[in-house]
Amino acid sequence: MITIDGGTGTILHNGTNYRSGSILQVVESADFSSTTTTSSTTFQDTGLTVSITPSASSSKILVNACGDTFINGTGYNVYGEIRLVRGSTEIGKVDNLYDSENSSFAARLGQSFSINKLDSPNTTNATTYKIQVRVSGTNYSASIKFPSLTSSYGGCRIQAMEISA
Repeated sequence: MITIDGGTGTILHNGTNYRSGSILQVVESADFSSTTTTSSTTFQDTGLTVSITPSASSSKILVNACGDTFINGTGYNVYGEIRLVRGSTEIGKVDNLYDSENSSFAARLGQSFSINKLDSPNTTNATTYKIQVRVSGTNYSASIKFPSLTSSYGGCRIQAMEISA
């Protein structure tokens, strides 16, 4: 509940004076054991999700997602996308692209990704953020995957921080 102290005029949230920019809560989800693979040109859920319930509708949510991906194809010009969505609304996206100059080499690329977004959901309801992937274009068949934790890949994580307005 947001109130105003009658004596000082200070705005209080649940009786506490939070300065603008204070971190109010942090939630995190990590996936080190499953693998998501797709050859679809439609965005697919990876299972990497986090849910946060803002304490005030004016709060900002800083979402940080990072991890490792691997994209491959039987030829060249393999192109994949990773996006961050709130509910079903895209709020951030990164591209993974590999272009082999000779189709006999095929396209293979292991690559880290990072998406950072300061969001304004304007709600006090639980808000879910998730990572989706797709193969968005290729001259040949291709797949993109979120690999599990191995000696070569570090897994993936997503974090949401509520920041006071």
